[in-house]
Amino acid sequence: MTQCAKRKGGRQNLRRYDGTVVTRDEMTIRILPPDVAQKIAAGEVVERPASAVKELVENALDAGARQVQVEIRSGGLGLIRVADDGSGIPAAEAETAFLRHATSKLASAADLTSIRTLGFRGEALASIAAISQITLYTHHAEDDLGVTLTLEAGQVVARKPWAGPTGTTILVRNLFFNVPARLKFLRSATGEAGQIGHVIEQFALGHPDVRFRFLSEGRRVLETPGSGDLRDALRQVYGSEIADALVAIDETSESSHARVWGLISTPQVTRANRSGLSFFVNRRCITNLSLVYAVEEAYHPALLPGRHPIGALHLEIPPTDVDCNVHPTKAEVRIVNERAIYSLAHRAVRAALLQVAPLPEIGAPLEPASWIRGSALDAAPAELPGAGHRFDASGARGTETRGHEAAAQNHLSVSDQDTAASNAATTFEPSSAATSPPTGSDAPFRPTALRPVGQVQNTYIVAEGAGGIYFIDQHTAHERILYEEIVAQRSATRAPSQVLLAPVVVPLNARQRAALLEHGAELARLGFDLEEFGPDSFILRAVPPRLVRADLLQALRDAADALAGDVLAPDGTDRLAATLACHAAVRAGDALTLTEIATLLARLEETDVSRYCPHGRPVVVHLSVSQLERDFHRR
Repeated sequence: MTQCAKRKGGRQNLRRYDGTVVTRDEMTIRILPPDVAQKIAAGEVVERPASAVKELVENALDAGARQVQVEIRSGGLGLIRVADDGSGIPAAEAETAFLRHATSKLASAADLTSIRTLGFRGEALASIAAISQITLYTHHAEDDLGVTLTLEAGQVVARKPWAGPTGTTILVRNLFFNVPARLKFLRSATGEAGQIGHVIEQFALGHPDVRFRFLSEGRRVLETPGSGDLRDALRQVYGSEIADALVAIDETSESSHARVWGLISTPQVTRANRSGLSFFVNRRCITNLSLVYAVEEAYHPALLPGRHPIGALHLEIPPTDVDCNVHPTKAEVRIVNERAIYSLAHRAVRAALLQVAPLPEIGAPLEPASWIRGSALDAAPAELPGAGHRFDASGARGTETRGHEAAAQNHLSVSDQDTAASNAATTFEPSSAATSPPTGSDAPFRPTALRPVGQVQNTYIVAEGAGGIYFIDQHTAHERILYEEIVAQRSATRAPSQVLLAPVVVPLNARQRAALLEHGAELARLGFDLEEFGPDSFILRAVPPRLVRADLLQALRDAADALAGDVLAPDGTDRLAATLACHAAVRAGDALTLTEIATLLARLEETDVSRYCPHGRPVVVHLSVSQLERDFHRR
């Protein structure tokens, strides 16, 4: 990274890649001062207030706590208070607990091969103390009297006896007060509070036998009963409607001595991102994309593109087969014989889903509504929702409101038809011209004077044009039209709004609630009128007119999910606009008249629309006249 530069007398100076000269003093190797080393370590362990909460709650659980209360102010930057009823810290060891690499959970290197606790490195308290002001109250079960310590920037400034109950309470004030550069990379107080709420929710799902209570700015956000029933914990996180719809799984592998158990959703109950799917290895919350893919593959092909299941899966694996010491924040683990564990999770999920309703077999052509036939949702194709729905020039759908059961049936119908469409598309495969756009792969599709012919499976519009036959996906086409309208409206002062006859109460998890609070003004500009309703819900009073006939609960949850992450996707797509457009658009399975088809084509023609919807699915497939002539041997 450096290069040499000649100086007079033949001596050389080293230059960095940016052109600056490296002096002799800068090249001297030295041992970092303890305070600098502590801040560097703190930067690895404590990325944001949620990281500090995670470490403190892990210590509480390792101490055997059955009740844990977390209270924050200013998104955790002003105050974090974690109180537990665990065993407490012996008074004689209170100062030692704040030294780096001081821990009661390991005694030798051999213990690393069989870790049974959430924490084990002895870095958490030292790292948090280095960048905050801490007050500790602790009373060990075997001590007559407890102790209180006050620390600032890692240094003990006061110690007093304390006559409190057995357990530990730790107060962290002014986090990052001596590293202000870190504050520039944090979200708003509401956003950071949402991150902390998500952490507490994961602990609640990983330890359903522990009672968790989370307060922000003095208001209760989450409280779990600690009953030991995972479904009870899920009710507090996702609401009773979702929790009661989940399917239990429990399967054991004798060969790998592993067990997978938990609750998982059916394909009708999904989210727009993967944040609703939680995995725990020996009750430690982990991130593992391979495990996610193994579970989602169990849904194939019933899971709609862009939708992801909800649930909590626990993997119980012998500690000797798990390496927890592979990630700075312990968010990832290595598992011996990973393929066998992933296969076990896949089998368990698929077996549970098959007990509820038959999954379509891979590789076989799907009949319409094959999932529904033989399941609890036993409806004939003619009874499927969507046949009576219409859309007008404003984009609002329908003349009848879909219930949750109808919406679930329609989701399954879409899945079947999408699969059937992919099978049907192979009939055009002998020649690439059949699926090519009229003017090259990157050129926008502009329907010009297309004559409506009809529909295929109430999903694909057939239209005739000068260049041949066009097959247009009615949902993706309408979705693209609405997407561009919504993007344009976001820059306006305020979009139209439709007041609901009956307000809708929408239960949300912590991250979703924080996202709606943080982006409330933006949603108001789009036509939403919503406000907090209790500790875990929002009440929806008005929506954009195009969403009146949509499933409002799912639409608002998906909108919150879109706002909780990066609003813009890597390709520049506006996630919120894409989500709202998807919920407002006409669905696959909706029967349209020729007049309605003509209206849709006219609106599509007026839109600066590419060949793809905001989620990347194609809008149009073109079958050229020349290809028809070749297929019928007219050339």
